[in-house]
Amino acid sequence: MPAMAQSQLPTFPNGATSVRQKSEVPGVPAPYLPHDLRAVPEVPASQVPETSSPRGGCNVIVNGEFETGDFTGWTIQDIDTPPVVTNTNAHSGTYSAFAGGHPPQFCGFGNEIAGDSSFYQQFTVPASGGTLSFWHWECTTDSITFDWQDAYITDSKGNLLQIIFHQCSNAQTWINTVVDLAPYAGQTVRIEFLVHEDTGVGDLTGMYVDDAEVLCGAPSPTPTATPSCTPIVVTGSITNGDPTQVHRVFRSGTASTCGAPGSCSILSAGAIHYNAYTFTNTSGSTQCVTVDMNTSCIGTNNIFTVAYLESFDPNNICTNYLADEGLSPTPANQFSFNLDHGQTVVLVVSEVTSGAGCPSYTMTVSGVCVSGTPTPTPTPTATPTPTPTPGGITLTASGRRVQGRHTVDLSWSGSNAASVDIYRDGVVIATVPNNGAYKDFIGVRGGNVRYTYKVCDAGTQNCSNEVTVRFGGPPL
Repeated sequence: MPAMAQSQLPTFPNGATSVRQKSEVPGVPAPYLPHDLRAVPEVPASQVPETSSPRGGCNVIVNGEFETGDFTGWTIQDIDTPPVVTNTNAHSGTYSAFAGGHPPQFCGFGNEIAGDSSFYQQFTVPASGGTLSFWHWECTTDSITFDWQDAYITDSKGNLLQIIFHQCSNAQTWINTVVDLAPYAGQTVRIEFLVHEDTGVGDLTGMYVDDAEVLCGAPSPTPTATPSCTPIVVTGSITNGDPTQVHRVFRSGTASTCGAPGSCSILSAGAIHYNAYTFTNTSGSTQCVTVDMNTSCIGTNNIFTVAYLESFDPNNICTNYLADEGLSPTPANQFSFNLDHGQTVVLVVSEVTSGAGCPSYTMTVSGVCVSGTPTPTPTPTATPTPTPTPGGITLTASGRRVQGRHTVDLSWSGSNAASVDIYRDGVVIATVPNNGAYKDFIGVRGGNVRYTYKVCDAGTQNCSNEVTVRFGGPPL
């Protein structure tokens, strides 16, 4: 095994079969931009936190543990930041592969290079199919708007066959993902790992990969995180006769998992119709609950599902937040969360565009062990209070960039209060003296983002008109 101190940059041709920069392959589109990803149905893969990694006799992956200390058997594809084999963080043995970051600095803040860092291995799937298993460890200080960590199955020419995951995760733990290869039995395919980073202040995003292998047979039930409870299948639709919530949860692009819960932020969207379904875990133990969504409602009719612990308040949609699916299903998506024995979860399926609705969707809930044969139906909670009529306060706003970061200048008149509440996207971000002006230093870079503001007399609902400031193209 070659000696190395911290990490080994790729050498050519020793250790990697080829290097491709996108500019060297004219006419071949990069298959991993976010809008391209949404055009390819996601086939859910099982992800569980670190326990053990089974071994099998069908392995056709060469150097999946990277214990050669280099990329032998693998092809380095994108080198805006070259992938490395490193001994800084291994799932087993001494070495693992790493994409992204800026080695020898792997995580945190550093010299971030705009572009892609990726590698793949091409192999022929056994005639019996088998299961692809690999371990991954992610870190980031950015969001999926700008950076992401991806894994794909592609054909031998690099055309997407399956998105295993598309995320911007800071889980910082080893997670095992298994993928059923039965659909590709006998075919020559690639397993590809990619990290994309933007340029700016140096907020790094990276991903370690280790112990990639092909196991015999379909995915083993041993490492799966869901119990042997009968899945509950719910079909529903969203119409203008359903109750409404105030605004909607922002789609971060990263689905919550039992090992990596999500976080809640609000996107101003007006009155959003929803269905609510309530389940209680009566299994006697904590369960990893998985929710699979499937629908033909896409585009304007997109839907989005969020889980809440114990209860749902349509006036305060981040209260009791538990998990969400990250992106709208197009047509399928999956997320998961832990639910203790005796706890209740409320699954809220909502439209994304106010009044657009959705004619049909199917939700499959696995891991909730309930008594009897539940047939949940939409259970509307209280209809939210209508947005108050502006009470004489007039607000104007304009956006600009300070060192590349979004900054919004607010000014208002017509308030006689001593202080005012500043709202951004339905959430109070500051209470300030009523001097008629406020600067919101948001700190976000890039485009394709909008912010909606209003100003209210402090502690009241005497509010101004709403003003939306847009940076770049249409919002998510």
